[in-house]
Amino acid sequence: MRFQPTLLTRFAVAQTAGLLIGICAFVLVPAVMPEGDPMMRWGILLWYPTLAAIIALLGESLCRSEEGLLAPWWLVGSAIGAWMTLVLTLFAHQSMGAFLQQLFGPDSAFASAYWFVLEGALAGAALGYVAERGSAHLVDEASNG
Repeated sequence: MRFQPTLLTRFAVAQTAGLLIGICAFVLVPAVMPEGDPMMRWGILLWYPTLAAIIALLGESLCRSEEGLLAPWWLVGSAIGAWMTLVLTLFAHQSMGAFLQQLFGPDSAFASAYWFVLEGALAGAALGYVAERGSAHLVDEASNG
């Protein structure tokens, strides 16, 4: 008998992954932009757990139903990640652009702040994977043990 992960399990696994990504970014941002705003660091720390929570909650309703899968986890995660990061980029365009210019140089093709949308799609897909597969793995381990 195959057990389905609960919403709470999915949420906890995604939140943990989001928090780990946020902590890594919080620690690594000063290496790239030492004169950066500390509020940007705190925003990045809190952004990924928030994104993970949204992906976990929407993924539960969009990826599962009584009849089977409605949408694959990678589509849900990457679409939510790209959309939420686009909204973030529109609000913080100047500081995000300055970060990428500091990282890649002002004349680089990667100096546009909109590259963060691709990063958001990739992070969203990774968080969707962890929410879907990680929570299912935990439930399988608990039911077998």
